[in-house]
Amino acid sequence: MRDPAGELLGYSYNVPQDNTDPDGLSEIFSQHLYPIPVNALSGLMQHEVIIFKSCFPTSDIPSEEMLDEYKAYYLGMRDVFNEHLDKIFIVVTPPPLNPSETKMEIAMRARRFSDWLGSDEYLGGRSNVFTFDLFDLLAEGDSQSPEFNMLKAEFREDEDSHPTREVNQRIGPIFVEVVIKSINGYK
Repeated sequence: MRDPAGELLGYSYNVPQDNTDPDGLSEIFSQHLYPIPVNALSGLMQHEVIIFKSCFPTSDIPSEEMLDEYKAYYLGMRDVFNEHLDKIFIVVTPPPLNPSETKMEIAMRARRFSDWLGSDEYLGGRSNVFTFDLFDLLAEGDSQSPEFNMLKAEFREDEDSHPTREVNQRIGPIFVEVVIKSINGYK
């Protein structure tokens, strides 16, 4: 963990293998919950609002089977959210891939996964679960573009799938607004 100035705080959530892919997040939400922060889940549950996301490699979904597997991981996490109605969980969709790192059918599956995370099928009217659709904010939305559902050209540098600092600064306030709206919606 770092403070706003970037200084290390001397605290970590001890994420197993530093894995925030869907299987790693599922592992975190499958941990035993202790009243003190001795593991990642126990650390996260010390907070009223838990916000989490996978990084862009999660948008590399080469098959329908993998998409189904990702959904199963998130449904398992949702079961944990159901047990903790006193907490707010905000799922951030994974960002899209740079066109140099993906194909159209893979990008379409990434879009479907992100859409599903914000759908009634996943959220199911739960009062404590919300979605921030980072994928949609970063992805090319023109269905006629050969880069449809991939990281927009103006948001990338070279072949890197990390969005530029400028777009992160532009999306930051939108993210904060969604967090505040989620908290107010929960109340």
